[in-house]
Amino acid sequence: MGFPWENQMAHLSTNTHIPFLSSVAASITAAVRSFVEAKERVTEYKRLDLRSDDELARMGLTRGKILSYVMRDEPRR
Repeated sequence: MGFPWENQMAHLSTNTHIPFLSSVAASITAAVRSFVEAKERVTEYKRLDLRSDDELARMGLTRGKILSYVMRDEPRR
């Protein structure tokens, strides 16, 4: 996943003599990426939680397994 400002931050990190700014830019990008990923997981959890038990069963899930399904680091279905 790429953010529009990543190219500018990469440019900053390779073309500056101030390593501190590179570090700050990388930290901000990592923090934003983590926030976006967490928000996507919350959205997916809520979407699955709205499904009926029968719908979840057809997906191979139970209500108690939604959280572990959402938190796994494999591609989503």
